[in-house]
Amino acid sequence: MTIADIMSQAPGFPCASFKRRWYGGWGMRRRDFIVLVSGPASWPAAAGAQQAGRLPTIGFLGSDPVAFAPWIAAFVARLRELGWIDGRTVAIEYQWSEGRTERYAEIAAEFVRQKADVIVTVGSAVPTIRQATSVIPIVFAVAIDPVRK
Repeated sequence: MTIADIMSQAPGFPCASFKRRWYGGWGMRRRDFIVLVSGPASWPAAAGAQQAGRLPTIGFLGSDPVAFAPWIAAFVARLRELGWIDGRTVAIEYQWSEGRTERYAEIAAEFVRQKADVIVTVGSAVPTIRQATSVIPIVFAVAIDPVRK
């Protein structure tokens, strides 16, 4: 089987009669040649364009880094299992309220400015974060009733 046989059978190939045109003595039409050459030539540029830019960002709002250490370790380990590696495929921005709930609004505003893709927090901070953004998804683990508060 020749390359022409393989290419003429490929689904979505622009010219169903590629083999006949290539080997049948007619030569190749200009548009078939352009598609054949320009398609694969543009793949590296398209792949590079998708990789360029900033990493997806997770905003992590907690009260105290020492108290949250076990949860952070489990969170980062699970992300790694799923293929999300901090600093390589995802950026995690940690912010700590230091036990002061009044800092929730300030930290939420900072995550909005940074254009975080998702915010992970405790349930008590959800109402304040919801006031800061209605666009960024909020993920929380422990809450009494974050919607009605």
